[in-house]
Amino acid sequence: MRRTKLFTSFIAALTAATALTFSSFAGSWAWIDTNGDGLAACYYFNDDNSLQHGGVTPDGYTVNENGAWIVNGVLQERSVLTDKAHENIAFSGTTDAANVNNGRYHFTTANSMGMKLPFSGVDILSLQVNIDSEQNLNLSIAYEDGQIGTITLPVNQDGSYTMTTTGGNVIISFGNNEMNWSGEYYGIPTVLTAVKD
Repeated sequence: MRRTKLFTSFIAALTAATALTFSSFAGSWAWIDTNGDGLAACYYFNDDNSLQHGGVTPDGYTVNENGAWIVNGVLQERSVLTDKAHENIAFSGTTDAANVNNGRYHFTTANSMGMKLPFSGVDILSLQVNIDSEQNLNLSIAYEDGQIGTITLPVNQDGSYTMTTTGGNVIISFGNNEMNWSGEYYGIPTVLTAVKD
């Protein structure tokens, strides 16, 4: 599982002016799964909302006759996850059905170096929390590219959970339908907040 991907992306986001895949001179791009096969292609829409068919877009990318982004003639696709993406994850232990912290979360804010910023999770679509009857935290993370990572963490004496990453320890705690990830990641004090859906 890419446990450090989120934090690496966050540090990069603090120093980058934009996290967009494409630069934008006009129009807009959208990832669309046109046939429901779980794979989306990226389409360019002009300012008048018409789809550009073939050629080079104003920001310098090539699209095919259907309007989909191609590189050297190869269609660029990525996996699309649905709201039920976590249902096939096998968690360890028996779910504690009475635990109000179980459920789906998504990142909303980050507080780092004294700045509170809106935070979408960069490449993370959602997180699924399943606390079992032994109070272990079973966490699954759904990424934009279709991967799903899982981790099981034992409960600390204070009811929090510690996730060890290459950048340092992250403390995960719950309260008021929120999940907080806090720690000094590569020496930068950071708190990420996810809210329950």
